[in-house]
Amino acid sequence: MKSVEQTSSALLKGHFPSSDISISALEIGINSIEEYYVSKTTPILVSDTFEVEVTGGYEVSASKWQAFVTTVDAKWLYDIYKQHSTQLFSANIRDYLGSRRTDKNINNGIKNTVGSEAEQFWVYNNGITALVNTFDITNIESNKLKIIGLSIVNGAQTTGVIGTEDNPPKNVKIPIRFIKCDDQNTVLSIIKFNNSQNRIHASDFRSNDPVQVRLMTDFNNNTEFEYALRRGGSEDVIRRPANFLSATVVAQALAAFFIRPHMAYHQKNKIWKIDKYYNFVFNDSSNYGNVLFSYSLLKTVEKIKKDLMNKSSTDELKTVEEKHLDYLRQRGSIFLFMSAISASLETILDCKIANKSKLKFKKVENIGSLINTWKPVVDSILPYTSQLTDSLNDGIRSVDTVKDAINKFVSMVESTSSVLKSEYSKFSSEIEK
Repeated sequence: MKSVEQTSSALLKGHFPSSDISISALEIGINSIEEYYVSKTTPILVSDTFEVEVTGGYEVSASKWQAFVTTVDAKWLYDIYKQHSTQLFSANIRDYLGSRRTDKNINNGIKNTVGSEAEQFWVYNNGITALVNTFDITNIESNKLKIIGLSIVNGAQTTGVIGTEDNPPKNVKIPIRFIKCDDQNTVLSIIKFNNSQNRIHASDFRSNDPVQVRLMTDFNNNTEFEYALRRGGSEDVIRRPANFLSATVVAQALAAFFIRPHMAYHQKNKIWKIDKYYNFVFNDSSNYGNVLFSYSLLKTVEKIKKDLMNKSSTDELKTVEEKHLDYLRQRGSIFLFMSAISASLETILDCKIANKSKLKFKKVENIGSLINTWKPVVDSILPYTSQLTDSLNDGIRSVDTVKDAINKFVSMVESTSSVLKSEYSKFSSEIEK
């Protein structure tokens, strides 16, 4: 498959040298197909049968769905959360987001209501919307509702607040509606329009995408880094570890690395909203090693800017460093610089690169070590940013101007490569191609 990829790529560039189409090969087996299918069907991972104590209720239905609206005791939510944790939110766009002790934090407000105004909770809370595989109201006169399968699509925060309490709340009643729906488009609309209390990010709606699920799994199994798009978790306190990689920032880094600086800077939300953009940045070739390679380049450029700013505050900047800082302070300059470096990698690595998605570090320790690997190379070509300044006048909006600027930058790197050969060779030895 690798030979097919390289040959196809060479033929494409040979016959269409101006084309920016990239080719990648990937072998798909039964496990991958299963993952794709499961992710596209928005699964209800908790498939247990529950007999729920309810307080009356009524049934509502339409052509594509049936629902039962009722009230449940918070203890039931507490018990199922302790048993299933965030699997309860498998069809949701996010998990429990935790709480902060501030008046503006909605989850903290829910927690306070549970503790101090339990009897008022039913009228204060918007309630819960849950998808089920089926529900049975045969014994509803005995206040028993039977459901099979459960995924909470709205109310993850309420459930998380209650489930992370030390003890089950007393005298807390919660409005809830159980919905059975087999139409996937309707399910997606239910998820979308039922989430409004905590601000929704554009990236939230890709949380069950197979590429994102695979990346999160691969990072977890192969690195000490935590890659996350799906926001939230099972704990009450909000934590962001030092080795945390935000998928939204990663998307910008990848867009710039694949020479789309305009997309990285101006269209960061469209990456998640528009399939064409999303599939360009995240696809079957995406892998944790290349994510770290691209992300660490972004962090390297950001560190260089920060170091220059710190030096500027003490009036120690040299004249040439002032020019570098002036460049990095302009709109879109960091992503443009990243794209220019990426476009120069064949010269820097001294090899043909058929697929940039394959580039990664041979050894990964922490983000600091990756920055230290990148930094000598980035420092050495930082003076060439003078070739990029003209395209910043309109905020890197002109594709042709950006392309011309990057070509000039690449030519400068090529013309001086012999001078920096030892620096480039050292960097190249650290890279798996």
